[in-house]
Parts: sequence; structure tokens; C-alpha cells
Amino acid sequence: MAHLKVLVFGENVEEQLAPFGIDNDATGVGEYEWDWWEIGGRFAGGFTLRPDADPQDHETPKPQMLRRIFDKRAGLKRTSTRTTNRARKRAITINRDTTAEIYAVVQHGQWHSLDRPDGWASDPEDVSWEQWAPQVNRLISEAPEDEWLTIVDCHL
Repeated sequence: MAHLKVLVFGENVEEQLAPFGIDNDATGVGEYEWDWWEIGGRFAGGFTLRPDADPQDHETPKPQMLRRIFDKRAGLKRTSTRTTNRARKRAITINRDTTAEIYAVVQHGQWHSLDRPDGWASDPEDVSWEQWAPQVNRLISEAPEDEWLTIVDCHL
């Protein structure tokens, strides 16, 4: 069993992931990409928020929200970088850490992954992490600023 870091483009994560789940394995031979998933999961805090990020442009993970309430009551002030699992592109800082270890990208109903790039390389055996990362970065950079991006932990 494995946990895969998946980047999902779009507002409705569940709708984007549904065609690739175990419940839609029409062949019955295990041709699916996940058996369960959760936003963030083992990859929680996958995006670094820009300091001026509008609260309407991102979701605060529950553990962070609870930590802020506790800190406020305890009189603590944290100076750590704010992170999230889901935000509009304009609210996050895109860097090497953002795209590190992303195994797959789901965008416009397509599943692109390191071992199944769907036309990104002539042969899946030809794709390496060095070739994959620029493809992921390209998709992010080409996305509209108001596009929702979500880090998902897909279990396989």
C-alpha cells in the first residue's frame, strides 16, 4: 500500500477524483488510481501561503485553526510560515517545495502521473523525476490565478 501526493486542479475535488477511484474500476482487474483519499493527509501543509493572501482564497486546515485558537488563549505568537492544503493559485507561493514529490496531477478530467504521463513522454519508462517536475510546474504556471489547487493524499 502506498500514499501518493496528488495535485488536483479545480473547485470540486471529489468530482475530479471520482473517475479514478476503485468504485469506477470497470475492468475489475485493479485499474484504478486510489481506494481512498483525503485532502492533505500525510502531505498536509503542501502550499505556503503568501503573506498577503486573502482569507477568501484559501482554506485553513483544522489542526492549524485549533492551534491558532490555543495560541491566542495562551498569549503565544508564532512566526512560522502559514501553510494550507487548498488555495487559489494567487494565494500561494510556487517554488520547488510546492511541487516536490507530486506523483500525479488531476486536471480537466485527466489523470497525469509519473508512470502514466498521457502523452508527456513517448514512453513511460522515459519519464524521470527530473522530467516530471517541469511538467507539473508548467501546468501550475499556466493555470489561471483564480484556479483552486488542492494537495490530496491518495491511498493505493
